[in-house]
Amino acid sequence: MSNPNVPAVAPAERDAGLMAHGAALGGAVIELFTGVPFLGLAGALVAWLATRRRGDFADDQGREAVRFQLFMSLWAIVITIASLFALGAGATMAGATGGASAVAGAGVAFTLIALAGFALSIVLFVCPAIGLYKVNKSERYRYPFTFSPRRGK
Repeated sequence: MSNPNVPAVAPAERDAGLMAHGAALGGAVIELFTGVPFLGLAGALVAWLATRRRGDFADDQGREAVRFQLFMSLWAIVITIASLFALGAGATMAGATGGASAVAGAGVAFTLIALAGFALSIVLFVCPAIGLYKVNKSERYRYPFTFSPRRGK
């Protein structure tokens, strides 16, 4: 049963949107098992570049998938740098003061940063899966946690 509030989308455009969100999800899964970074971004980018001329829906959903993967990649870089800083600061303070409190403080900071990284990993899997579901129903999907210059469209 079709939803009257959702405009009709050509099957080729819907498939292109599915490809962009699916490539982002597939890249994230491969990243998890191989440790190779930015595969979700690369997958979404390749899918979008290959299918963006199929129509407005395909272009929009490809851009959305690439934008989300780009922002998540930037957050991953920030989390990585913060964790390296926390480990280095803890080691430096422990060596300089000889105290366990510096190590404990750095350990707490590193634990919080690790939890942020875990939350980012969950978001990297859940959001593209929701995107696949929505696009399969021919609905435009907007990822959370991203900046879009065209949010009104």
